[in-house]
Amino acid sequence: VMDALLRSFTWMPPGHGQLPDSLLEALTLVAAQSFEVGIRAAAPVLVALLVATLIVALISRTLPQLNAVAVGLNFNALIVMGVLALCLGSAAWVFQDHVEGVIDAVTNTFHSE
Repeated sequence: VMDALLRSFTWMPPGHGQLPDSLLEALTLVAAQSFEVGIRAAAPVLVALLVATLIVALISRTLPQLNAVAVGLNFNALIVMGVLALCLGSAAWVFQDHVEGVIDAVTNTFHSE
């Protein structure tokens, strides 16, 4: 990060600011990759919550005297914490794979001129 900051002063000296023409494409690429990474990192927790909600709904239809809201909220909280604890390490791999591509895209945008 410090190297990129120092190289930015050689690329664009203070007082001579001009943005490259391909900046909009780079920002679109970064936003698209950010959404993809977010979805890939959150997918295990979202799937676990969907399955837990379906299980609580099935139980509440089978046992109507059971308070589905009281059981469901506690059950969902436990499921989220458990799946998050199991998948947190793999989320770091997802971020690590995509960070290099984003940095290269931004660097190529500013050094293409």
